[in-house]
Amino acid sequence: MHRCFRSSVLLIRGRDFLPRSVVKPFATFTPSIFQGQRGFSSGATVDKDPEIILYEKSPGHLRIVRSSFGFSCFHSLYWIWYAVDFVPTVNAAQMTELHIDPMFPTAGLVFSVIVQAISTGYPLQLVSKIGWRPSSQEMTVYTHSIPLVRPAATPSVHPVGDIRLDPASVEARKVASLGQLSNFIGTLTIGKIHKWPPYLMDIRQRIEIREPEILLEMLLEPERLARDATKTSNASKSNPQRQSNPKRQARGRKRR
Repeated sequence: MHRCFRSSVLLIRGRDFLPRSVVKPFATFTPSIFQGQRGFSSGATVDKDPEIILYEKSPGHLRIVRSSFGFSCFHSLYWIWYAVDFVPTVNAAQMTELHIDPMFPTAGLVFSVIVQAISTGYPLQLVSKIGWRPSSQEMTVYTHSIPLVRPAATPSVHPVGDIRLDPASVEARKVASLGQLSNFIGTLTIGKIHKWPPYLMDIRQRIEIREPEILLEMLLEPERLARDATKTSNASKSNPQRQSNPKRQARGRKRR
């Protein structure tokens, strides 16, 4: 014990004789256990543009999507085996009465490819979460990943107004007739106007819509939302003591 303590003292004293080019990096990259920082530097940056969650799909409604994707994978493997291995083996036999028409496995293989494409593309376009970054005026869209069909960790970032609901669509007219997005139950196709494929926002419960007023304005009147957010940002810069809440302002506006 005495020998270990003496070695520690000599190591600390030895740092006084080291060049500054060696001591300074050593002190810089040594993590501090007395500071509540996750990194090595005490001046860690803080996210100044928080993300407001507007919509988040309930994970309990993904059983059908997962089952469809699993069945399509099994279905595709079966027809690949049937067309590549089973039919050639049977047709190579001497018993001509057992021969199978090659068009039959070809048709089944084409059908399985179509089913596989639909079951794979659906979760990749199915929205799991929608966020809003007020200061940068960005919209984050999270979909799902395969093969486990889980919510994706990385979103697609779009400017506000780039992803919206087509005003001439049946869904837009239905939402307008209801008056509130929280009263809508069904699937909304959102995306860039006249561009395919769109995002699919499947609403099954009212609690999935976190901020119905902001989300409705972002999907139908994104220009107004961006204009009001710009005015709010300019007002906060001119008067730093006055702090505004974009969520509160969006909730307080009444739709025409």
